[in-house]
Amino acid sequence: MSEQELKNFILVYQQKLNELMTQNIALEAKMINTNQIIEALSSKIKELESQEAPKRTSKKTEDFT
Repeated sequence: MSEQELKNFILVYQQKLNELMTQNIALEAKMINTNQIIEALSSKIKELESQEAPKRTSKKTEDFT
């Protein structure tokens, strides 16, 4: 490879590295956000489950006729 080819190789390599790092950072930020939403919803589910659920009454067969 000539000196110019090596310079071009390094230039393209740096550009691709920067693009991939930017994508990686964006994906990590989205993942953190998604995990926070999951944690909040899980807490809400636990809170709702801990509340006393109303007791269900079964219907008799006569109620359906």
